[in-house]
Amino acid sequence: MIDHHNRIWIGTDGNGLVTFDVESNEIQHIRKNIEDNSNISSNAIYSMYEDSTGIFWIGTYLMGLNKFVSNKSNFGQINSSPYSKTGLSHNIVTGFCEDKNHQIWISTDGGGLNVFDRNTYQFKHYRHDPDNTSSISTNITMALFCDQENNIWIGSYNGGLNKYDQKTQKFHHYWFDHNDTTSISSNHPWSFAQDKLNNIWVATVDAGLNLLKSGSASFIRYADTDRNYHGPNQINNNSITQLFIDKKNRLWICTEYGLDRVDLNLVDFSLSKPKLTFNHYMHNDTTNSINFDRISCINEDDLDNIWIGTKGGGLNKLDLKTNKFMSYSVEDGLPHNIINGILFDEDNNPWISTNNGLSYFNVETSKFKNYGTSDGLQSSVFMKTSYFKTSDGMFLFGGINGFNAFYPEKIIAKIKKLKPIITDFKLFNQSLAIGEEINDRILLPKAIYELDEINLTYKEKIVLLLDFLHLIIPIRRESTIPIN
Repeated sequence: MIDHHNRIWIGTDGNGLVTFDVESNEIQHIRKNIEDNSNISSNAIYSMYEDSTGIFWIGTYLMGLNKFVSNKSNFGQINSSPYSKTGLSHNIVTGFCEDKNHQIWISTDGGGLNVFDRNTYQFKHYRHDPDNTSSISTNITMALFCDQENNIWIGSYNGGLNKYDQKTQKFHHYWFDHNDTTSISSNHPWSFAQDKLNNIWVATVDAGLNLLKSGSASFIRYADTDRNYHGPNQINNNSITQLFIDKKNRLWICTEYGLDRVDLNLVDFSLSKPKLTFNHYMHNDTTNSINFDRISCINEDDLDNIWIGTKGGGLNKLDLKTNKFMSYSVEDGLPHNIINGILFDEDNNPWISTNNGLSYFNVETSKFKNYGTSDGLQSSVFMKTSYFKTSDGMFLFGGINGFNAFYPEKIIAKIKKLKPIITDFKLFNQSLAIGEEINDRILLPKAIYELDEINLTYKEKIVLLLDFLHLIIPIRRESTIPIN
């Protein structure tokens, strides 16, 4: 079958469905997945049909009829399956990074570390092995970072810091030691960044910031040692959610009590402990400020704006030219005020993962377009800081049921208006059959949806059954129509 997009559809007897896009030369293979009820019901395809609304109807052997809505948004969804040895190891996806070989590394909360080969579409797993001291220290991996030397840094919950050396294929472990002030400050490392001098910055969820100078194995700690002091000489809070270094080499530190900024261009790294000057951004009712102090994530666009996600206050935009904030919340169209990730498309429009789906914000119109599970999202809940943009522009957003992988320019917005189809015709509450004679007349010479008109007398009361079949969740409406 050839559809209206000039794609070739091929049904097989046992190997699922294959589509071939003539223009892009891309092949898609659709097979039955016993873990996904929204997938095709059988791999034995016996018939296919595309209707006038763009819906594909697929008949199978002994497993009924399938409906595929082609205008569903193109969010690629990857889930874990216990039946696959080369699939994603766990459904709770906590982070991503891309190495110099363009492999995608994926951290999970319980399934260890994954690496995805984009050529073979297979995952390789790295799990803790108590009998192997060079294995990863824990399967609860919460953050990832690929550095300039092609090492993989893995954050964890109570599993210390891991660094995977791809050359030796061994994991190096860094643990907090009460008796060693040069050890990492906590066994809960949560985020990473690398500056222009190749220094590695490590955030912890409970013990502040760490600096690992390039070529060094000793950590330098920066902590909130005086909770009553909020000046420039110390970090605002020890609970750090994310680190980010912008294009101008400024380190941004997201915490549970405000946002900090350090200009790394002004830091003398020749000192044994470089002095950092922290600029604090906190909510203030009397000034133009960030609207919420619990910061979850951060990113920058190409227009000199910093965008900040919060854990309850929605989205904030900091204009660095004016140093003023603008905030957006559910009242402005966001699906939720807890923001978990922010990525930018080629037009500098942010895509925002939340606790209630994914949202696209058009900066020109200031309008949000929200997407949910019916659009193909892994679930409505995404994981905090589990977002990444690959070198070729693919967006990755992780959640509690796998992750979504897509190119934003290929997302198809569902803008078609509802087009009802009349599927039943009742006269005096009795359905009429095709060719049935009523009062010496045949009212339905063919199917009701194929007729342009029906002639009735004023005494005849009819009921029409309307189906909106092109919706992902079909709607059926029954309407009684008196004849005047």
